[in-house]
Amino acid sequence: MPRRVTVFSVLVSILMLASPSLSLGAPAPSPIWLGILRLVPRLHDDAAWTDADKSAVGAHFARLKTATVQGTVILAGRTEEAGDRTLGLVIFKAPDAAAAETFMREDPAVVAQVMTTEVRAYSLALLRDPGRVAAGDDAAVISQPAIDYALGWYEGDATRMERALHPELAKREVAQRANGPAISSMGALRLIQGTRAGIGKKPEGERRMDIRILDRWQDMAMVRLELTDGVDYFQVARTADGTWQIVNVLWQNRRLAEPATVAKP
Repeated sequence: MPRRVTVFSVLVSILMLASPSLSLGAPAPSPIWLGILRLVPRLHDDAAWTDADKSAVGAHFARLKTATVQGTVILAGRTEEAGDRTLGLVIFKAPDAAAAETFMREDPAVVAQVMTTEVRAYSLALLRDPGRVAAGDDAAVISQPAIDYALGWYEGDATRMERALHPELAKREVAQRANGPAISSMGALRLIQGTRAGIGKKPEGERRMDIRILDRWQDMAMVRLELTDGVDYFQVARTADGTWQIVNVLWQNRRLAEPATVAKP
């Protein structure tokens, strides 16, 4: 038998022993997928971008950030090349090929015809900290109230906001006044009413939503949410039905963070 055939046979045997699920037949369905994004040809020239195109990309990025917090997206980024060569790559979880295709086709940049997409089954072989992916589902559950809070506020969705809040919630603001910092308070009902009135509504391209789990102990956690207009620190807790809700909020409005100027007499 030729030596190259023997070497090939040995390599296949090693792979089969290391990966019992590996077969030489059709590949098994993958729960992990690779989404590939490309700019449409008209946008290869930077001068051709419109405000609508930029807004779509902003919404695209916000959606990926949310999906990352929820545990769906494992990695997202792009190559640093000219527009006609650059690729956007999204590694994400989906139960089957149809769900993976739907996830990528519903990307705001694809819907707006700023980018095209294709999806391929992907096998994650090496990851520096695989425990973070394994813990993603738990992190997603803890982060969900912050997501509902942010999107409820931005969309004027009172039902979503109410879902995020414990009925006994206390929200306190640290505001700068002429005579120094002041603390004001509100409860869940007032916050839900303000959401319903739409006072926080913003278009997708103007929304900021940065969520970080700062600490967790058993059935409680600390979560930081940065929005367009300010920063909230949440104390969240697991309730009797197993869901997580925001119990306490401390926040500061970005516009009021600078000390007020005191007029001279």
